[in-house]
Amino acid sequence: MKNFKLSSGKEIPAIGYGTFRIPNESVNELILEALRAGYTHIDTASYYENETGIGQALSECDKNRSDLFITTKVWNEEIRNRKIKESCSESLEKLKTDYIDLLLYHWPVGNIIETWKDFEYLKKEGLVKHIGVSNFKEHHLDTLLKNCEIKPEINQIECHPLLNQKNLREYCNSKGILVSAWSGFMAGELLTNKELLSIGKRYKKTIAQIILRWNFQHNIITLPKSSSENRMRENLDIFDFHLSEEDMYYIDSMNRDQRCGPDPDFINF
Repeated sequence: MKNFKLSSGKEIPAIGYGTFRIPNESVNELILEALRAGYTHIDTASYYENETGIGQALSECDKNRSDLFITTKVWNEEIRNRKIKESCSESLEKLKTDYIDLLLYHWPVGNIIETWKDFEYLKKEGLVKHIGVSNFKEHHLDTLLKNCEIKPEINQIECHPLLNQKNLREYCNSKGILVSAWSGFMAGELLTNKELLSIGKRYKKTIAQIILRWNFQHNIITLPKSSSENRMRENLDIFDFHLSEEDMYYIDSMNRDQRCGPDPDFINF
């Protein structure tokens, strides 16, 4: 597994196992399979309602806690009600861990400045190793960065070839914020894309592997989800080839600013 370096100097695995929409009753065995396949970075959220199952898997696995990187997120209701500390405590209990590697501000709701102070507090207390945001646009980040003591190290955003977020990624890079992609396969829609299939045939790689490699060469963390152990392993098998400049440019040119999730400026949940 390759890693990216955070602004703090610590490292984060370039590929994580995503758990969105995996039910709590199913997630335990899938996490154990993912760990056997080679994943060490697990991404969840309080909103996913599967932290309990993930915690059970983490307690059953043969991995040292220090070798794992666990990301979770604080949901909008807790943010609006300023219950960030309580949400973190619940996540720690469910995940059966003494600390969270990365805690994310799930969506830009509530009072960004006051909310971020609670994230900074959790980091200072050692309950969280790293803090970051999710679904923040440039103007949200501007507000936060002008008023923070500790900068976010990650911005997790919807990002894939049809929504490559070039301007936002460049902004984040200029601020020392690493980008993480959710819905990297556009909820599966891109896995039948003919252009990506054609590129994949030339490299003898799957469409998923081409997208993951494209992300990696752009220094973007990706969080693929799969219920198949073979596909889990395939998704990690992207470090033995390199996309040419021409192919990177072509995939970049596929951008249509097409979202499969909500626009962070127009959320009502």
